[in-house]
Amino acid sequence: MSLRVLLLGFVAGFLATILFHQGLWFVFNQIGLIPMSRPAWPTGAIPPLGIPALISRPSGAAFGGWCSPPC
Repeated sequence: MSLRVLLLGFVAGFLATILFHQGLWFVFNQIGLIPMSRPAWPTGAIPPLGIPALISRPSGAAFGGWCSPPC
């Protein structure tokens, strides 16, 4: 498998997590299925590196990208 395919898979998973996973989270948040205290697209920093929660949490975009490329 080429590096290009792996990189495109990572980018696709990264963007899909931000657009679809967090987008659906936003819709559920707006209709009351998820409390407003847990917003979509969280931007608060997560210690120790200070990376935004949207990227660093297990449901974040980095994990969406990492888990997407075919093995």
